[in-house]
Amino acid sequence: MRRAIILAALLGVSSPALAAEEVRYGDPADWVRPSPEAASPERQQGAFSILSRDMQVHFDEDGQHIFEQSRFHIQTAEGLALGNLSIAWNPAAGGPTIHTLKVIRDGEEIDVLEDHRFSIFQREGGLEQSILDGLLTASLQVPGLRVGDQLEFSLTTVSQDPTLPDHPSGVLVLPAIPSNGTYRARLSWDEGYRPEWQALGDIADMAQTAGNSVTIRMDQPEQFFATESAPARYPAGRILEYSAFEDWPEVSRSLYPLYEEAAVIPNGSELEGDVARIMRNHDSEAERARAALRLVQDQVRYVYVGLNGGNLTPATVEETWERRYGDCKAKTVMLLALLDAMGIDAEPVTVSLSTLGAGTDAYLPGPGQFDHVLVRATVDGQKVWLDGTRHGDTRINPAPPEPFRNVLALTREGADLETLPFVPPEHPQRINIVEIDATDGIDRPVSTTVKTILRGSDALQLRAALQAMPQDTLDQALRQLVGGEGSWEELQELDWSFDEEEAALTFSATGIDTLEWDKADDWAITEITIPGAGLYPPPERRRPPQQDRSLPWLNDPYRFSCSVTTIKLPEPFGAQGWEHDVDAMNQEIGGIAYWRVANLTDGEMRTIQSTRTVLDEITAAQAEEANAAIPDFDNAMSQVALRRDFDQQEDQLVVAATGVSSVPATYEVNWLEDTSACRTP
Repeated sequence: MRRAIILAALLGVSSPALAAEEVRYGDPADWVRPSPEAASPERQQGAFSILSRDMQVHFDEDGQHIFEQSRFHIQTAEGLALGNLSIAWNPAAGGPTIHTLKVIRDGEEIDVLEDHRFSIFQREGGLEQSILDGLLTASLQVPGLRVGDQLEFSLTTVSQDPTLPDHPSGVLVLPAIPSNGTYRARLSWDEGYRPEWQALGDIADMAQTAGNSVTIRMDQPEQFFATESAPARYPAGRILEYSAFEDWPEVSRSLYPLYEEAAVIPNGSELEGDVARIMRNHDSEAERARAALRLVQDQVRYVYVGLNGGNLTPATVEETWERRYGDCKAKTVMLLALLDAMGIDAEPVTVSLSTLGAGTDAYLPGPGQFDHVLVRATVDGQKVWLDGTRHGDTRINPAPPEPFRNVLALTREGADLETLPFVPPEHPQRINIVEIDATDGIDRPVSTTVKTILRGSDALQLRAALQAMPQDTLDQALRQLVGGEGSWEELQELDWSFDEEEAALTFSATGIDTLEWDKADDWAITEITIPGAGLYPPPERRRPPQQDRSLPWLNDPYRFSCSVTTIKLPEPFGAQGWEHDVDAMNQEIGGIAYWRVANLTDGEMRTIQSTRTVLDEITAAQAEEANAAIPDFDNAMSQVALRRDFDQQEDQLVVAATGVSSVPATYEVNWLEDTSACRTP
């Protein structure tokens, strides 16, 4: 496998104005301070070791300048791959200037740049992921590199964002793993260009300020222990963060004009006819908003576009409609324009899909805290969320499509960071439904139907994958989804469908199977374990002593799964009778609700159980309480048995909550629309 050093010229998260399609060569600027002396090349574990790493960022009237210098020691033949040097940068961002590239061997310095230069080519490395970033790449193979050599490389990148030229922001990351090297992160600025900054992690007390600069240096850093399962507001690494934004409203005000200017339907555009058609065919705002959302999802395929400073700047409606592809920014702009033409108020809202915005308020304001944008509209007097990238999800939903916590609306006046409350998921992300007809007898094959309903992003992604498959591949995929061919005696029917009203995908199978009846004992003729009627206990919340045990614990905000089982039992003979040992459960441990009900009625064994997050995080004290409750957690599998002597004829209902008087069978509920039986009352 080819390995390379990739020194991205976008370290400061910017997309600057002056195009630079060439690599320049020259000395560092006056603001660059000499890099710390590299550590001695003592033998370390691995193919190479880092002797020194220096990162300096400077701010002046020309924008943001990023200097980097690295020195490595090649320790094995595998480490020679470091000689495959590559630099990637956005040509709209002002290109790199190479300062040094040298090999140090036996105390002698060999200047590689004296006889060699980087070769430039353009590539789109993310095409498979629908990414067009327009990056240029320059590469150089360091000649004559040997095991035992040291390799030193330094360069500077000028980065001035055409979108927000006066508002640089970004992070410098120091190593979190043990190293014998020397590391430095430094910020400096001309008068009038001082950014806000903060050091996060265990380097907060290491920052040294002097004049117009702040420096953090680490020699032979020890391990940084991020706290396991802690909320994102607690840093997971050593970070020096900086931003020229005063507050979140300034971020909102700065980005708003980009969307206002782009969200215009040109006169004479085909989209004007689409707006008229939607207005003519739909009477309510909800119907019109949904039709507009469907148009954006169906007619504009998703492709991320970062060309020419497009990391922050959305394409115009005209550009997107002409090429029929766009990213979240482009789709949001088009949706805003369509809604505006229909008289529906709407605003763009930036969010984070990677962190769900949990803890965004603990960091400095800047657009780099977000990676996605969608629309929040007022439809029929109610605030609803619309996402043009969620192909197939055209619901007009008052809840956001993901459990976002901190979001930022882009407005003319400037909006503050908004914290959304955590709302436990209303519907299970996954429902497993098993229906078994064993009425022919305990020694006979049974007819079984297995159905799974998926919601959320997983459902949308699987739908897209299934739609793209040819029939033979689709058949194989469905067989794997229902357990594989070997789990059935005879697989008779396979099917899948997608319900747009619920944005839910269903795949199902019907076939002939056998039940594993246990042997008879003194009191029972036989018994079977009930599928989907045994709950797993929660894991213990334990952290090693190196981590901060006082911090809260995160729960999975998506967690909500439900199992529904109905077994139609054989008719008992004489004094025989069916009996179950299912225990009801209605218990909350560590912010997770566990629910189980059961009934044996009219010859049917019915069970429903679920696991659902009701608190997105818990305190350290609550975690200890949850740990203490685990030994008493009922994780026994449940059985239904045929008793030898049994005279009970009444329903065998077990519930652990008031207001529950029955357990519905698999066939009595439309589980796409009604999942209330999966939740505690």
